[in-house]
Amino acid sequence: DISFAMRQYYYSTQDQKFLQDVAWPVVSGVAEFWASRVNFNLKTNQYEILGVVGPDEHALVQNNSVFTNVIAQVSLKTGVEFAKLVSKKAPANWTEISEKMTILFDEKMQIHPEFQGYAGQLINQPDVVLIDYPLMQAKNRTIALNDLAYYQNRTDDQSFFTGYNVYSILWLQYGFSEKGSSTLLRTYEFIQKPFNVWHECLSGCHQNFITGAGSFIQNMLFGFRRNSLIRGQAKFFASIAGRPRHHCHHLSRVSEDELS
Repeated sequence: DISFAMRQYYYSTQDQKFLQDVAWPVVSGVAEFWASRVNFNLKTNQYEILGVVGPDEHALVQNNSVFTNVIAQVSLKTGVEFAKLVSKKAPANWTEISEKMTILFDEKMQIHPEFQGYAGQLINQPDVVLIDYPLMQAKNRTIALNDLAYYQNRTDDQSFFTGYNVYSILWLQYGFSEKGSSTLLRTYEFIQKPFNVWHECLSGCHQNFITGAGSFIQNMLFGFRRNSLIRGQAKFFASIAGRPRHHCHHLSRVSEDELS
């Protein structure tokens, strides 16, 4: 996640000093870590990551978590990309591992199983869908929507607050304004008196849950506004309830006035 965040920051700023002095040492270190963490499976001719706890932490330790393997893949690719930008030579195995990373996929159901051996049980919070938002690594729209519908229906109703905003953002980004809006409304159940702060759970857990508040802000930026940032291009939308009014491409900051 840190490597991905630094990539997004560099894409948005083109800050060369940040790239050289801050991003490259961290991004290369993350890539080195993932290269050391994989195992090669001779039967599948693919690399695996074993013994991890994914975002759905109630699943505990599992093998080949889809989110974990995808973020490792992204981190290795970012390492190769940034090496070129700073005139360094990336180790050859970074590319090999990223290209041969195990990404589980159920051809019959057309979804990504959360981890090796996942059998449809309830999950605690979004996991697989995070490869779409924020990572933007979904195979295509159809599979992304399959994952979204499948896992939202299997998320525990008593799950953590952050999950509702992730699902809402994705529904809105794909143009399902009613689904996105109704999912967002679930987050208001986590506002607790007397100070009207976000709680992590409907009962118990952390009070004044800043992570949850952050996910709510993300919904305003990336769900209802549908903003996104990819290499060389930022997309800014102004929308109401998921209905875009204006759209522009820009590499620099865009003000509200420019969008109106």
